[in-house]
Amino acid sequence: MQFEISPLGALMSFLLVNLLLLKLAIDDLRSLKFDESDRIPIVISSLFVLSIGISVLSLQYENIVFDFSLYIIYGIALAILNFAAITNYLKKSNYAFLNLMIFCVGSMISDVFFMINKFYAPLFAFDFIQVSVQVFSYFFMVTYFITNDQFRIKIKNYDAF
Repeated sequence: MQFEISPLGALMSFLLVNLLLLKLAIDDLRSLKFDESDRIPIVISSLFVLSIGISVLSLQYENIVFDFSLYIIYGIALAILNFAAITNYLKKSNYAFLNLMIFCVGSMISDVFFMINKFYAPLFAFDFIQVSVQVFSYFFMVTYFITNDQFRIKIKNYDAF
């Protein structure tokens, strides 16, 4: 790939991963039952995710090579994924949802530092933080898949009896 358009490929691949995870998180969210006591934590978590997303996307970016609307789409998908993961964990606190939530929050932090480093204030420390948090967040994503599959196998075996 040409160096000028390589961020577009990375953005699209991360967007695809987030959309696939979003589908899984929404499926898990649909299986949970909510009541009146869940409203306040859900509203607080949604305001937290929304405020971070809006504050990062509202920065002035001068060095963007391609259309900024792709970053907005990516940011919206990541915000919805974070909201679904946090809501899943708030409603059903298990190890799988904890790993998904840590992955999503880590991805959000990593992307915030990427945007700041790439388009606002390029510093080695921002790049180091972004890469480190991203690597650790993928560890939690893999752990989420492993624990979620183990949980589903237990449920399937329990239903067989």
